[in-house]
Amino acid sequence: DNDQFKTMLLSALSCTFPEGERFFVRSVRHYQGNIVDAKLKEEVKGFIGQEAHHGNEHEQFNAFLRTKGIPTQIVEAYVLNGLKFMAKALSPQRQLAKTCALEHFTAMLAELILENPEFIEGMDPRLEPLWTWHAVEESEHKSVAFDVYQNQVDDYWVRTSEMAFTTVEFIGFTIYHYIQLRR
Repeated sequence: DNDQFKTMLLSALSCTFPEGERFFVRSVRHYQGNIVDAKLKEEVKGFIGQEAHHGNEHEQFNAFLRTKGIPTQIVEAYVLNGLKFMAKALSPQRQLAKTCALEHFTAMLAELILENPEFIEGMDPRLEPLWTWHAVEESEHKSVAFDVYQNQVDDYWVRTSEMAFTTVEFIGFTIYHYIQLRR
């Protein structure tokens, strides 16, 4: 809809999704073998499949953005290096807590899109299905990482302190990635 802000904001978020989704999968998969609850085991399988599919679709979208002159590779490389660092620096418990926090943010964005369709009004009709589909699937599995965390870790301090840190980090990096693409 010729809204530069929304275009670059959603583009910046999309740039983080492929590696971010892989991080989510690794953090949940770390505990997958220890889960005995049959329902949660099945939900984890679905979560992993959906997240892998999200990453693949956003890789294709990001490649499309590059054809339009948006340098997604800058953000993608930054995210990859950041997540490599986190994989080494954070315990599996913290990685899963970070996944819970980031999944909370994606669920909030999904809710925004699904409950306020005017947010994506005017979007190129070829792209609307990507964002709506991703929002629906995020809503479907929004609690899986949290449920795995509660089932396998259940440490309130780790979860809430990681949520506090990740909130600041998410806001800061979203702004930074927006600026990277805008330049």
